Amino acid sequence: PKPKPRHKHKPKPKPKIVQKVEKKEIVEKIQKMLQTKPKIIQQEQPKVPFVGKTKRAKKIELKKEALINRLKEAYLNKIKIAIQKHKVYPRSARRRGIQGEIKVCFTISKFGELLHIDKIKGKRIFYKSVKKAINDSFPIVPEKNILKENLKITLAIVYRLR
Repeated sequence: PKPKPRHKHKPKPKPKIVQKVEKKEIVEKIQKMLQTKPKIIQQEQPKVPFVGKTKRAKKIELKKEALINRLKEAYLNKIKIAIQKHKVYPRSARRRGIQGEIKVCFTISKFGELLHIDKIKGKRIFYKSVKKAINDSFPIVPEKNILKENLKITLAIVYRLR
């Protein structure tokens, strides 16, 4: 008996026949490709996000501005009321029967503190009273985001005898 081989031999694959192309044919193909117009590939334009504001965004922004303006007005009214509460009619002006309107210009920080009193115009007899009323009525703390910077206020304070 013949011994069986341990490894089976696989038959060798037949070599593929490669077609030989002559140099002339390759050169001709390249020349034809160069003569034809290249196809223009249209690229899709990238989508650019919308930069302007939409109508809805504008409405929301206007509502925010209106709300901030109303809050500022309420804050200014609060200041006027506080000054009126602290205002005292000078005794000497009352005895003489002097009345008048004093215009005051002062600066408030964004935190509601009185920084300084700039100008006072009117009858001198009321100057001390006006300064004291303004100094006594501060600090008045504003709500958040109402004042973004120092605020300059011009106010008319009226002294009338009843």
